Amino acid sequence: QRLFLMDSESLRSGVKLISSAPPDLVEVLPGLVPKAIVRLKEELRLPVIAGGMITERREVEEAIRAGALAVSTSVRELWSMEEKG
Repeated sequence: QRLFLMDSESLRSGVKLISSAPPDLVEVLPGLVPKAIVRLKEELRLPVIAGGMITERREVEEAIRAGALAVSTSVRELWSMEEKG
């Protein structure tokens, strides 16, 4: 299920909608909002993919730190990032 966020109301209504018929996972767009990733993970208890407008390694790392299972991006250089650790 994709959830397009424009404001905090779209986040609230998206959580309500997804809660009524839970999918296997949720993709949140744009994926540049770590706060939204955290909230979706907490409220829905579903895996979250961050997508949309992610163009830098730092943004990928922030999404993963916020709890995203994965990140989708059209920037090929970010497709095969190795985990540091």
